[in-house]
Amino acid sequence: MIFEQISIVLEYMDGGSLQDIVDTGGCNLESVLANISYRFLLGIDFIHEHHQLHRDIKPSNLLINHHGAVKISDFGIVREMGKYSKRRCEQM
Repeated sequence: MIFEQISIVLEYMDGGSLQDIVDTGGCNLESVLANISYRFLLGIDFIHEHHQLHRDIKPSNLLINHHGAVKISDFGIVREMGKYSKRRCEQM
């Protein structure tokens, strides 16, 4: 039996994107902004530990839920970091 259908299952992020928050007036709570920043940096660290470079970080690609979780999305133009990329990141 051959199946000709592919299903992709994603976690639902009910808070929308960071861009949605900005578009609706933003958030003035330092603790919320600190949490978003911290979790974003954890995600970027994880990506870089696996030698990947996202190349399209922007508010609309940061998804947030009501628990405060932050997910980085849209890996369409991800690139594997090679020796040159590592050297360049260290120089910055």
